[in-house]
Amino acid sequence: MAFCTQCGEKFGDEHKFCSSCGAPAGEKPQAEESKPESSSQKKEPEMVSIGSTSPDATVINGKQLAWGCLGLVVVFGLIVVVAFNGFGGGSSDSSSSSSQSVEAPAPTPAPAPVEVETWDNDISQDDCAVIEAQTDYLKFLYSGDSFTGTSGDLRSASDVFTQIAGSYTGSDRDWLLKMAELSDEVAQGSDARAKPLKANLGLTDQFCG
Repeated sequence: MAFCTQCGEKFGDEHKFCSSCGAPAGEKPQAEESKPESSSQKKEPEMVSIGSTSPDATVINGKQLAWGCLGLVVVFGLIVVVAFNGFGGGSSDSSSSSSQSVEAPAPTPAPAPVEVETWDNDISQDDCAVIEAQTDYLKFLYSGDSFTGTSGDLRSASDVFTQIAGSYTGSDRDWLLKMAELSDEVAQGSDARAKPLKANLGLTDQFCG
């Protein structure tokens, strides 16, 4: 007497197939073939300790060590940067400011001395300006040694010379009065006095130069 391995039905030993489900005699039940492994038979994952010497453990430990070293390098680099900015930057600023305070400003060049014009003549500058304008005008009216201007030009010049002469003494006064006298004589038609008047007009640089 045998039992069907599929459905458990009894059948005789002479039968090759189960009379109930038709499964071949002696066939292992499918449930047994596909029976999952018990929890006790499941392969437990290998636990790798830090100090394990297995090849897989070596790879894992190497990666962990590499990441750990990289982290330490990054942290150390940040500390160095912060320390440099906090102390190095401030010291450089203070050193630069101290060096700037030590430098003395460039000396300012002294201004060039102003030449003060001195007047060595007895006749004042204002009076000399009037005399020069009058004598230059009379010289312009000469053609050679002959005076070509009018008598009115000569009398006007004579009045100017006489008026200025009243403020001075000595040779300055004598020279001005001499030109006033010659101007009056030439204005009265004395051609002979035109040349001496021209000569005295040429002495202007000597008295107002």
